Formats: sequence, C-alpha cells, structure tokens
Amino acid sequence: HTDLHGLLKQLPVFFVYEKSLAVPSDGAYTGEILRRFGEESETHTGAGIRLSRPQGEVLLTASPKGRRIRILAESEDSETAKELCGAIEDQIFSLTNH
Repeated sequence: HTDLHGLLKQLPVFFVYEKSLAVPSDGAYTGEILRRFGEESETHTGAGIRLSRPQGEVLLTASPKGRRIRILAESEDSETAKELCGAIEDQIFSLTNH
C-alpha cells in the first residue's frame, strides 16, 4: 500500500507569486481590463480570468470594489512565477497608460 508521504512525493510542485495592482478610476476600468484579457482566455471562472502561458498559469481577479486587480501566477519554479506575474503586470500597465 502507498503511504501519505509516497503520495505527496508524486504530486507536482508549483510555485505561486501574487501581486495586487491599484487601478485608476471607479472600477469600471477594472472590468474593461479583465474583459481585454478575457478575449484571449478560454477559461472564465467565477473568480476571474484564467490565462494559460507556456511558463505557467495566471488568474486575474478584481477586488470587490473594483479598485484593484490581483495577479496570481503559478509555475514550476518561483523565479518563473515572479516573471510571469511581472509580464502580466506590464500588460496591465500598458492598458492603463495608453
């Protein structure tokens, strides 16, 4: 029989990096940003927009009042998760400062 330790060793290891960004305006802009990312995503969860990238997965969610966007990046190593989060942050920044 397989013990718990053996099962845990079989699970893949993922690293998560999270960042919360302030969004200008009253929250309507937050919805527009999420809609833009939603156009390239096939996965819309009740919690937000899930994006698949070669480096890993990203979940974008809005704060309850819509004044912040939370980026949650998941990858096979911590540095890649941080870089993936930064790349999405750059995309959001370019949308808010065009």
